[in-house]
Amino acid sequence: MSPLQETAARATHALIVKPGSLGDVVHTLPAIAALHRAHPHLQLHWIIDPRWAALLQGNPCLAKERPLLHFPRTAMRGLSAPTGIRNFLKNLRALPKPDLVLDFQGLLRSGLIAKASGAPIRAGLSDSREGARHFHTHITKIDPGAHAIDRYLALAKSFGANTSHLDYHLPEADISEFPIPNSKFLLLHPYARGTGKALSPKQIINLCQQLSEQKILLIGHPTTPPKNLPPNVTNLTGKTTLPQLITLAKRATLTISADSGPMHIAAAVSPAILSIHTWTDPRKVGPHRPDALLWKTHRIAKLHEFSNKELTSTATLTDLAITKIANTAKAYLT
Repeated sequence: MSPLQETAARATHALIVKPGSLGDVVHTLPAIAALHRAHPHLQLHWIIDPRWAALLQGNPCLAKERPLLHFPRTAMRGLSAPTGIRNFLKNLRALPKPDLVLDFQGLLRSGLIAKASGAPIRAGLSDSREGARHFHTHITKIDPGAHAIDRYLALAKSFGANTSHLDYHLPEADISEFPIPNSKFLLLHPYARGTGKALSPKQIINLCQQLSEQKILLIGHPTTPPKNLPPNVTNLTGKTTLPQLITLAKRATLTISADSGPMHIAAAVSPAILSIHTWTDPRKVGPHRPDALLWKTHRIAKLHEFSNKELTSTATLTDLAITKIANTAKAYLT
C-alpha cells in the first residue's frame, strides 16, 4: 500500500476542489465515485460553483452533512472581492478540517484553496497551471493529452481507487411539464461558450428544417432566444433544470450537441450522441465513449476512425456539414 493509500485509509474527511465549468464537474464525477468505492468511510466535501450544484444532488459518494461548499465566483470579482473572499474562507474553515485535498482544478485559486484548508496532504496533477503545484504536497503524473476523465481518474487511482468502472450518479427529475414525444425524438443542444463552437441561428433553423419529419426538442440557455423555428421543434431553451436535462438525454433517441457541458451530460447517460467539434480535440474533451459519433473536419465518424492530423485541425461548420449531420440524425430517427 502506497503512502497516499495509507493516508486515505486513515483519513476521515477529504476536500474536493473543482469549482470549474459544467463539463469539468461531469468529468470529475467518475473519479469521486471511484474514490468512494475504495474508501467508503471517507467523508467527501466538494467545493463547487453554485450553478452546477444540482448535478451533485443526492450524490451517495458525498458527505451526509455539508457535502457542498459553494465557490461564489461572481462575488470574488470587482469591488466586492475582499468581502467575497473573506466570507468564502470563513465557510471553508467551518467545514470539518480535511485530512487531505484533491485539487482537480489545478489553477492558482484552487491551489490557494487547498493550502487555506489546512489539510496536511494536498494532491494535484502534473499538468496543473499558474503555479498551483507549489501548493501541492503530492503530484500525480498524468498524460496531458489524455481525456479529462482519465486525467482525473489517475488522481483517484493514486489513492488506491479502482478506476475500471465509471459511475456518474447523475440525478434525474420529473419532466412531465414538457410535451415529450411518445415516439423517437432528437434532443438538440446547439450552443457553446467558446468562440466558433456553436451553431449559428441560421444553421439551427437549417438543421431543423432538414429534419422536418422528425420531432426535435431544442434545449440550452442561449443569450438570444431562437426565432422562427419550424413546427417540428419544441423550444425548451431556458426552461430546463440540470436534472431535467439529464432525464431528457436519457430518453432521447439521439442527442446532437456542440462541444459543451450538456454534451458531456448526454454522453454520460446515453451512447446515442453526436458531438460537434470545430476546433477542440475530442481525444481530450469529446464524449468519453468509443461508440460516440463526432463531427470533425467535415466528416462524421467514431474517434478511432480519425487521423491525428484530423483531430488536431480546425474546421468551420458549413451548409454541407449541417446536411451531413441531418442525414446522420435521420438514420437514428426513422
